[in-house]
Amino acid sequence: MGAVRSEVGCGAVGGCAGPDWERGRADWHARTDPSRVVNPTVLRSSTRHGRRGPTAQTPRGDDVAGLNPDSPAAPLPGSPTSGTPAADSQGRAQLRRWALRLGLAYLVALLLIAFWPTPVDRDAHDFLLAALGWLQGHGAPGWVRYDLVEFMANVVLFVPVGMIVVILAGSRRWWLAVLAGFAASCTIELGQLIFLPARFATLSDVVANTAGAAVGAVLALMLLPLLQALALAGSARRSTRGATGV
Repeated sequence: MGAVRSEVGCGAVGGCAGPDWERGRADWHARTDPSRVVNPTVLRSSTRHGRRGPTAQTPRGDDVAGLNPDSPAAPLPGSPTSGTPAADSQGRAQLRRWALRLGLAYLVALLLIAFWPTPVDRDAHDFLLAALGWLQGHGAPGWVRYDLVEFMANVVLFVPVGMIVVILAGSRRWWLAVLAGFAASCTIELGQLIFLPARFATLSDVVANTAGAAVGAVLALMLLPLLQALALAGSARRSTRGATGV
């Protein structure tokens, strides 16, 4: 009797669970509850051995598709998936807003530095000369002079110009960053020459400022994907806090 029960697949309780019965049960569940997903591998395994397999927790159809808002894998409403065109567009827009705000603050600082009635490094001039003299006395090369420090300072001063222009105008118009740096430097030097007799307008300042704008453009081209991703992540965090009320 035990052998017969093993062949027909009778359960330990006494109810038979043969292959036909399993298929009928699966069909009945599919007709009555379309949202349930039956794993065919589990069904074949249980019918092959002539017994009822372990009960598997089957997800609902909307969870599998990622459409259930209660599902942990479901994206938040209004937050596009990273890497999609919508996400890239939102990241660029957010980054441009940040660049515009920083650009306005930088422009105010640049105007103050460029059109201050007296040289901004006048108070630090003696200290810099003493520091350079100490460095040269301890093995620094002779070409490390005050003129080099001033030139490099003018290069660094215009690096934000190149970065901000590339972010606002786009990577395809990177050349606008170099042009903007050159035009801004020429305007500053001309203004110093006409209106500020205590300032010194030089061609080397124009060269240094233009070079700084070019360096900033290159940096922006290299860091643009990372900056867009950071801007999109910050926007998503703010949206999440706003949606949850935290």
